[in-house]
Amino acid sequence: MDLLVALHEVTKRFGAFGYDQFLKHPSVHWELLAFRYGSTKPMARVGCSFLMRNDPEGVQREVTLVVDVTVGASGFVISGAAEIDEPLEVGGEANVRDLITLPTVQTTDLDECLAALRDHARRLCSATTLLDDLGVPRGGR
Repeated sequence: MDLLVALHEVTKRFGAFGYDQFLKHPSVHWELLAFRYGSTKPMARVGCSFLMRNDPEGVQREVTLVVDVTVGASGFVISGAAEIDEPLEVGGEANVRDLITLPTVQTTDLDECLAALRDHARRLCSATTLLDDLGVPRGGR
């Protein structure tokens, strides 16, 4: 139950962050990401993404900020990252580049897992100049 509550809190944090960035950079299309997987091992992914609508056609970039929690035989594994997906050229393949990589936390303790989950979300959502640093204009569309 505690893990579900923490995932909900983190989802709300990313939602507030994403909406705030959209208000500052209305040329982006943003989405809240909240997935639960279970086909091979229990996993949850929470975050948000920004599609740069002001980029030239065929060269659209997408920035994704996510925190993953995986549960396995060795306990919980929490990771967090921000990355940008940039085409190599018009119509080219994707070129994913890391912008922020947080340390992976592995623990068997639920409280440590929850603390790491919340901390990773806090750290990613504090990157309030990330879109500015990528040259995304503020203000009007």
